[in-house]
Amino acid sequence: MKGKYLKIFLIGLGQLFVAFLVGLYIESLSSEKLLVLDNIFSEKICKWVLDHELIVLGGLGLGHVGLYVWSHSHKITQQETRIYNNICEAVFNRFIKENPDLENSEFRVSIFKAKKYPILGTRLKNVGRHQTRQEKKLSSIKFKPNVGIVGQCYYIGEIMSESLIQFNEKNSDRYFTLQKEKLGLPEGESKKLKEKPCSYLACPIKYHGKDDLHGAVVIDSLKKTDFETSKFRDMERVVNFSSIFLSEN
Repeated sequence: MKGKYLKIFLIGLGQLFVAFLVGLYIESLSSEKLLVLDNIFSEKICKWVLDHELIVLGGLGLGHVGLYVWSHSHKITQQETRIYNNICEAVFNRFIKENPDLENSEFRVSIFKAKKYPILGTRLKNVGRHQTRQEKKLSSIKFKPNVGIVGQCYYIGEIMSESLIQFNEKNSDRYFTLQKEKLGLPEGESKKLKEKPCSYLACPIKYHGKDDLHGAVVIDSLKKTDFETSKFRDMERVVNFSSIFLSEN
């Protein structure tokens, strides 16, 4: 929540700053002297700024537009996050909460969306999560295809499960080794995991009406759990029905 308000504050501050610079520049053009900033920049730079008003005003205008787009995307991201969290909650309620043999607090449901980044290529980013234990935080790790349970599920496009040992400080080395051997997750990435699950079930998410994958939904548990894939096959139908609400962007 604090991060959300900080972002809003920074956007507003940025817009005020750009507006201040525009007003200051217009006054500088009238007086033929770069006000305030002439004590910071060299005489040559000040002269260039005053002589190229179209470039400077155009740049400030683009900066203002960029801040507007950023603020608008912030609202869209909030709406999408609510959708992803609601889907995670629906999966949790259907497959974890209704099962009397499972302890709710040991499980969480997460959605990872495939996104293409410049240079990096495709990565799977955590965009939604539901769990009963606190505090709920999204993963900062962006998984490569075929790396980690989410990457492997996305890569093969099939529902899959995997179990490791239950993590504790005494067996941490063995835990990280199993993450590497079974799920292809490097030790450095394993150590970044805020929580250390030992059982996973992952299901691919398809775009509605298409064969292309949107990402994957993952159920994980801090305790050893035998995820019988056959019992969770219905999760594919629930998740892919929900994908009608998911954006391709």
